[in-house]
Amino acid sequence: MPKDKESNLGDHRVRKYDSEVGRFLAVDPLWEKYHTLNPFQYSANSPVMKVDINGMNEEQRLEAIKLAEEYIGSGSTYVMGKKGLPGDPVDCSGLISNCVTAGDEPDPNKGSQTSGILNIEKNKKLSEIELKDVQSGNIITFRGLSTYPYHGGIIKSVNRDESGNVISLTVVHASSSANKTVEKNIDIKNNDFWAKHINGFYKWDSIPD
Repeated sequence: MPKDKESNLGDHRVRKYDSEVGRFLAVDPLWEKYHTLNPFQYSANSPVMKVDINGMNEEQRLEAIKLAEEYIGSGSTYVMGKKGLPGDPVDCSGLISNCVTAGDEPDPNKGSQTSGILNIEKNKKLSEIELKDVQSGNIITFRGLSTYPYHGGIIKSVNRDESGNVISLTVVHASSSANKTVEKNIDIKNNDFWAKHINGFYKWDSIPD
């Protein structure tokens, strides 16, 4: 996490963070919308499972991640074209659709493209973002990982160096090769196989960050 050079506090753009006490030094700007959360705590007091890149509530993305995690170990098999909930057959675009709707946004897989991933990428309600702006809960898409050209998932966590550069991502995706939903660590810093096949990153949540 980048630090303010003068105060040595964690710099989350809109708020400063004191790592010694594990608290922000100001109220979450979006706290009025989410009174159930402590306005001073970091990532809903769950720093292992969640992140708060900019010091503002990310409730929508957290709901998406929560559902993505429910798929893992639920018994969901990979079946092309299926959009089942945890425990039922699902494909990669189906998992993305369900995670986004869990965050109280419309299903992004709407359109006439030949693939659900293409529908998602071309959805005008989504915003394509750069790697430097990626946050947990965003959508990630790929090209050419296997015999099927299109793939995607939900970013569970983002690991950055002290300068704020993304060095790795953890992605939850419905895997055809594993025939289930799994987590995958992608080594961005060393440009591993998965990193080389990333096609784009997409923001879908509508609450201002």
